[in-house]
Amino acid sequence: MIDDAFVFDCVAHPFNFDPKNAFGKAGLMFNNHLYAFHNALTPDDQPKLPSEEFLREWTPSDIRKMVYEESDTDMLVAMPLPLTDLFRDGLSPWEPAPTWPAATRTGRSSGDRSTRWRDARRWT
Repeated sequence: MIDDAFVFDCVAHPFNFDPKNAFGKAGLMFNNHLYAFHNALTPDDQPKLPSEEFLREWTPSDIRKMVYEESDTDMLVAMPLPLTDLFRDGLSPWEPAPTWPAATRTGRSSGDRSTRWRDARRWT
C-alpha cells in the first residue's frame, strides 16, 4: 500500500536471460535491448543493475522478493512470454511457485495461445 492506495502491478515477467536460452545472436541482441530499457527507464534516484546482475535467469523467488518485500506492491500478475523464435523457453516461462502470496496471479500474454490461466492457488 501507498498511503491508503492498493498497489497492483499488472504485469511482471520472470526473464531467463541465460545466454544458453537464446537462439543465437538475435536472442542475445534482444536481451541487451531489454537491458538498455532497464538503464534508460530506471529513474536516476533508483538503483540500476550492472549487466552481470540483470542478464541472468530470474527465479520466482527473485521476483517475489522484489515485488512483495522490496516494494509497496499488494497484488501482482506474472505473465509468460511466447518469444519462442528467439528463446528456448520463450524468455519468460512461468510455473506458479507454491510459496507465492494469494494475491499473485499468472496469466498469458496476448500472443500465448495456450490455456495457461492459473495461479499459485488456482484462483481460490
